[in-house]
Amino acid sequence: MKKYSILILALPVFLLLSVTANAQQKIKPKKCIDIIYSILDSSPRYQKLTKNLMAAVKKNKGQGYGMMMNASPNPGRDDAQDQSENYEFSLHETYPDRIVNTAHFIFNPKTKLLYEVDMADPDNPKPIPFNKKLLSAFSKACK
Repeated sequence: MKKYSILILALPVFLLLSVTANAQQKIKPKKCIDIIYSILDSSPRYQKLTKNLMAAVKKNKGQGYGMMMNASPNPGRDDAQDQSENYEFSLHETYPDRIVNTAHFIFNPKTKLLYEVDMADPDNPKPIPFNKKLLSAFSKACK
């Protein structure tokens, strides 16, 4: 009987600790890289490029699509391949025998502008709109 009393008393304490731990995880600030990807995701241009993209890739016997961080001001933190003053991304489609880059983007942390890069004219990226409300989160997370 004593064994069950301890279990009954311990269970509410355990549940309270679990709920508290989960609540703390939910209010944890996002990482810089998450904010950068959110900025890109919020762009109507990116949304247009990726709308129905999975179905198109699958129809062509592909496996899917994704974004890759090619360069960043902090490549170690952001899991980027190279260092750059800007955050540089590529949208790619994945097939069994190849990966095809289909679009390139740059986010300039100094000007806080998002650009699409036309690889036929890479020296003249075009600014594209995105949700500017994300810039305050960017400023907090990406110091």
